[in-house]
Amino acid sequence: MRTHSRRGTTVTLPLIALLPWTLLKLHVMKPTHTCLQPMATSESPLARRRLGRTGLEISQVGLGGGGLPGCASDAVACDVVAAFFQGGVNFVDTSPSYGAGESERRLGLALADVARSSYVLQTKVGDEGSQNAGHSPFSREGVLASVEHSLKVLGVPHVDSLLLHDPYEDELETFLGKGGGMEAVRQLKSAGIVRHFGCGAREHEPHMRLLAALGPSEFEVAQTVDDENPLRRFLDQLDLRQAMRIADVGLINAA
Repeated sequence: MRTHSRRGTTVTLPLIALLPWTLLKLHVMKPTHTCLQPMATSESPLARRRLGRTGLEISQVGLGGGGLPGCASDAVACDVVAAFFQGGVNFVDTSPSYGAGESERRLGLALADVARSSYVLQTKVGDEGSQNAGHSPFSREGVLASVEHSLKVLGVPHVDSLLLHDPYEDELETFLGKGGGMEAVRQLKSAGIVRHFGCGAREHEPHMRLLAALGPSEFEVAQTVDDENPLRRFLDQLDLRQAMRIADVGLINAA
């Protein structure tokens, strides 16, 4: 199981990309320590794209929360989020495993006064940590505990997208089996706490396996890592791009 964190921004088909916050010059705004509302679509300098069959309209570039734990202070982290929002970003990706929970905690502070309907929030399950309340991260109980923890720390009533994070084959079997985490995902979706489900993984096999097992009605978002940039063009390995396009699965590239 991987416990490392990823840093990145995001990109849909045609690719949506997650960029590390360090790529954005902080002088684009004066420090405020209070997050601004994301720009309306008509005002935003960034194009919005439909995230597959989810129907979510997200900015072509998103904020990858993996870098927020590296900010010098909570105030600086809030300024970073505000700068992205001022620049037209409305999509934020995080995980309870990033910075031992600091990514979600700082996002919670930054988003406290931002209208929940104005941004799209994505987090993850499937990593070891206290967020699982002692359960396997791939079990029903572990996923329920992890999501409850994320909601509390982020200070939100729901997440727009929940990703299974970097699963190995045996972990996928547990997740999809009886008493596994997919049962929790269905329960959370039924309650409106999780709106859409997908996978965030470097390898393409977990995406293809989940699409085959669940179908596009339940597998809605595929987030790859470093697969589409000027030096790397890996999205077509295992026919991932084509498979996701046919199924209308939203495709995101973290970098």
